[in-house]
Amino acid sequence: MKWKKMISLLLVATLIGSLFVAFGSGLASADGEYVDSITIEVRMDQSVGIGDTAGGELDVFLQAVTGGIYEGVDPDWQAQIRTLESYGSYNNMYYNSAHTVSPYESEVDAGVYQFNPWAIREIRYATNWLINRQEIVEEIYDGWAIPQYSALGLRNPAWDEYLQPVIDDHGITFAGDREKAIDMITTAMEEARDSPDLEGELQMGDDYWEYRQTADDAWEPVETVGLVRIEDERLEIGLEFADRLEEAGIKVETREVDRTITAQVFFEEPAILGWGFYTGGWIASAAVAFQHTGLAQMYSPFYGFQPGGFVFGDYIFQNETLDDLGMKLFTGAVEDMDEYWEDTQDLMWHGVNSAHRVFISTSRDVIPLNRHSVKQVATDVVTGWSDIFSPRTIMTDDGHMHAAQYSAGQLYMDNWNAIDGSRDYYSQLQQRMTRDHATYLHPGTGLYMPMRVEEYDVYQDFAWEEGELIRNVEVPSDAVQYDVGTEEWYEVGDDLKTANRVIYDWSDTLGTWHSGHPITIRELAGYYAWARQLAFGEEQGGIEDDGKFHAAYGAGSRPVWEAIKALEFDEDEQTITIYGDYTFPHDDQVAGYYAWMNEVPLILYEGMTHLYGETEFYDAVGEDRNWMWGDVGDIWIHWLSRTQGEVLTSVLEEIIAEDWIPYGLREEANPPVEPLTPSELEDEINAHIAFFDEFEHYWISNGPFRITEHDPANLVIGMERWTEDDGYPWPRDYWRDRLRVARLRLGSMDAPRRATQGEEIPMRVRATFIEEFPVRSTRALRDTDEFMETPPRASIADADGTIVWESEDVDLVGGYFEATVPSNVTADELEPGTYEVRIDATLDIQIDVPRSSSTVIITEEEVPEGLVNHFLLVTPDEGEAPLDVVIDVSVENIGEEDETDWVYIGGEPEFEVTVPAGETVEEEFEYTFEDEGEYEVTFGDQSVTVTVEEDTPGFTFLVLAVSAVLAVVFYHVKKRR
Repeated sequence: MKWKKMISLLLVATLIGSLFVAFGSGLASADGEYVDSITIEVRMDQSVGIGDTAGGELDVFLQAVTGGIYEGVDPDWQAQIRTLESYGSYNNMYYNSAHTVSPYESEVDAGVYQFNPWAIREIRYATNWLINRQEIVEEIYDGWAIPQYSALGLRNPAWDEYLQPVIDDHGITFAGDREKAIDMITTAMEEARDSPDLEGELQMGDDYWEYRQTADDAWEPVETVGLVRIEDERLEIGLEFADRLEEAGIKVETREVDRTITAQVFFEEPAILGWGFYTGGWIASAAVAFQHTGLAQMYSPFYGFQPGGFVFGDYIFQNETLDDLGMKLFTGAVEDMDEYWEDTQDLMWHGVNSAHRVFISTSRDVIPLNRHSVKQVATDVVTGWSDIFSPRTIMTDDGHMHAAQYSAGQLYMDNWNAIDGSRDYYSQLQQRMTRDHATYLHPGTGLYMPMRVEEYDVYQDFAWEEGELIRNVEVPSDAVQYDVGTEEWYEVGDDLKTANRVIYDWSDTLGTWHSGHPITIRELAGYYAWARQLAFGEEQGGIEDDGKFHAAYGAGSRPVWEAIKALEFDEDEQTITIYGDYTFPHDDQVAGYYAWMNEVPLILYEGMTHLYGETEFYDAVGEDRNWMWGDVGDIWIHWLSRTQGEVLTSVLEEIIAEDWIPYGLREEANPPVEPLTPSELEDEINAHIAFFDEFEHYWISNGPFRITEHDPANLVIGMERWTEDDGYPWPRDYWRDRLRVARLRLGSMDAPRRATQGEEIPMRVRATFIEEFPVRSTRALRDTDEFMETPPRASIADADGTIVWESEDVDLVGGYFEATVPSNVTADELEPGTYEVRIDATLDIQIDVPRSSSTVIITEEEVPEGLVNHFLLVTPDEGEAPLDVVIDVSVENIGEEDETDWVYIGGEPEFEVTVPAGETVEEEFEYTFEDEGEYEVTFGDQSVTVTVEEDTPGFTFLVLAVSAVLAVVFYHVKKRR
């Protein structure tokens, strides 16, 4: 990684405290058994889940419990638990901006209009200051959270250099500013009132703004519906927000709801204004090195998660800038990393400015594990419990994992299907135990790596010239593409070039579906044709309900399929070669972008497709179904549903009777693989139906566990290991040899607090190597070649955070990094003032860049040699601006001549202290800090930090922690919670 591209925040151990014990310390050695069976239940109270984990009834409580809740449970329970730290859960306000008859009004019923304050961007934007994140962090989370100001948070490795300046440019602060927000809202409402679109239909009443549709209607308060989730801290956050909104003159009807409300929020027509704001929550499912997908998901309309994005009805939020930037990053159309970060900043800036989502906080959570029964597990640096690798690597004392998820009564938010369901965390957590992907993200680096595919080879050769892509990779003339219009494969012919080529080696790794039927290169080719058809079917005149086209799926998947220009399928060598134009400047990202492996067999997708209205097999079932809730019909496709499975069985039986073959595998389609015959398909379908007859669901996937029990009434799911004997390609301990998770931890900086110009500044930092998997160990770092392709870096930053000196001249001596700022640097390049000296270092298998730092004050003159026993006291050392303080000092002169020293404030000499020879002087000074901020007061070798806040009673330790918390990336595609 480039150092200037990956800048982290400080690592401060005191932020974590004694709660987050490093996982594995005190655990038994990995002498347990790899898990062969899993039972997942539900606990409707988090404290009960923690207690059951402590008591041994559960091995793992699969819930990111806020530190405040965990801290309050019985200490005897805590003694039986080890915790995984998780920073993957965060909150936001989500606003319905619908307006259909004017910039301010929506037609909620035939001829009935309603004023929508959230249609006004300035009002949405003003809530950045209406929300007091500091109060939320300190009072609602009891300090177990950090603020979040955008879709990317403070723990992002790029926060310091690229992301925080975006928030600074907007001027958003930790404490907010209620008066400023109310003024902004009032101004926006007054401009709406005076707009020709309303003409006497809006006025300020005694308590609330009022609206009337016509001159004959009565004045009614402007009111918005707030959907407030009840399961966690969002309840208190939402109710407090509603109170503040009413202070601004907007009446709020709050509805306390659970997770089932998300279907209404994301899949209901926004124009009817069934809701105005929603206390949204998201959970990162893995560490991600490049988080543009998360930015697009939160901000760009094309991704779907904006008002109307999944509805395509009367109102759909549109923003060309957000779409263009999001699509550019999503499709990798950047020349280098400099352009990538510039576009990332732009997208983030415009997303914050649009304010359809205003982010609030990231909670400091823990995931409890029983310290006695859990022997080993690979964890993720962001989520703690990795959805994908933890269940594949966990060892328990008896080879069974008994776990529970938290729910207030409803486990899932979506139905299980990958086309337009399964977008929530609770479904994904279970699905990822049971399915494999071709590639996946390394839990330590956040970079793509081979998962089910044996390996991949990436070759890139392209250039960007004045915005035009120059492609230099020759494509063989007999490479193929699928035409959704003719439903045929064709050879691409001569003269086609692309930006890159990726060869995926599936040798001996395809395995079988959980029904026992083999997975083949032919099936992957057929799935590609089916998915491309679903995304592009409108090009042949397809409509939503013909089963061959789905607009919502197409909106999100087209960029991927469009980037793939040609393919080669080799059934003998079991390889797939892709030629494409996804030009991201990192090979692993390219490989992960193109790769696919369907979650269930192709014929199950095709069977469910036939459940749409107006398809050739629709008469067999007589009801509409769709991949999306509330779209064409009322029945949302659900792989786990027994009743839907019975209907699917009837369709599969009719497919056999009609000798029906998926379009991309028909002989007349000229497939690049062996055509599928009716008898082969009949054998496959019979295997899948037999699976359904035994287990009563059609979640026939490909991973290391298959679901053998599904009890929706009691919210219980049981899984059993799908082994090599069954057809799974990997042994139980496969990831022990293929996956290594380790991190570097830097201790406190040992450096002088004060130095004069022309004086060297030595730095010394302890470096600890912590291996999490496959074997837990902690030791001093031995050499810089151990996973350290990028050398450690020493640097100095000024008060604005700008790096004014840096060097790779850092030695590793006895487990310590050592560096020295040369005397000529302090003499010639540093003006007197306050600086931060830093050492940054990371492992190649670690996503974040740990930093240790300390403040040093550079002065013009040395402290006279005869002055000793300096004393400094500043009272008070924190408070609101303007802050009046008293500075008490004393110093002894043991020399033979009079000496003079200074009290420095912020690196500048402020008060002179003259000490006669052989005497001790005590003096008192008064000083006023006019502006908010942190100021270093220094006298001799003594230093005190004074914290000044504008309009809050004072900072707690958490405020300091925010500027010093270890930065790691949190986002893969985020899941609703």
